[in-house]
Amino acid sequence: MDKSRAFKKGSDFEITVFLTLKRHLRDALVMHDVHIPFTPNPAQIDLLVVRGWSFHVLELKNYEHSLSGSIADKRWLAKSDSRSYKIQNPILQNSTQSFKLIQVLKSLGFSPPREIKGFVVVPPTCRLEIDSHLKPSVVTLDSLIRTIQNAKPGEGDIKRLKEVLLAWKR
Repeated sequence: MDKSRAFKKGSDFEITVFLTLKRHLRDALVMHDVHIPFTPNPAQIDLLVVRGWSFHVLELKNYEHSLSGSIADKRWLAKSDSRSYKIQNPILQNSTQSFKLIQVLKSLGFSPPREIKGFVVVPPTCRLEIDSHLKPSVVTLDSLIRTIQNAKPGEGDIKRLKEVLLAWKR
């Protein structure tokens, strides 16, 4: 698959997940393609869901066949459309994004979130070949929706947060 087709496939997956989350989590702030102005290296979050001051940082991987790796691996192996790809470790990527988001929000005077969880979202057809303790962090969309719906509410300035996040969009 050429790079432009792979990019479109990934983008289509992001939009599908985004619209599904907006439909099922009406009481949550759901944002797509969030840019974090962290110095010296900015970060980008595929999707951010804030519900009750619980933050859910989502890295989306549209690999239909399999995803394999461990926490210690810098690169994971993803298979889709009979091709294999070496990708950045999405768990570490997610952890870095979460850290940068919290640091920037703290610098702007926001109270820390009640909880912050990172998830890698994959299609239901994706077979996981990962360490067992990582499996709760790599989820399908249906599983993610249930997890977020069950998160306990908290308090925070969602209106101001939304204004800040929208200002970061490119």
